[in-house]
Amino acid sequence: MLKNRALVVPKSNKAQHIFNKYLNNKNEVIVEEIRGHRVFCSAPDYPDFWFWVDRLDGGDDNWKIQLLNNRL
Repeated sequence: MLKNRALVVPKSNKAQHIFNKYLNNKNEVIVEEIRGHRVFCSAPDYPDFWFWVDRLDGGDDNWKIQLLNNRL
């Protein structure tokens, strides 16, 4: 189901480490919640691991995100 999914692309070394270790080099994540300017995501293979992506005009320093149902 696409309503709770997003695609992320790492932009920093820290994000690349998370991408490799927890996301297993998969860019699809589960959107757990959207609060204000933050999107809280979890890894499909590690559902207990959560991280957030800022969605302000300047974007996030670590991640690029695109919601699959165009909620951003």
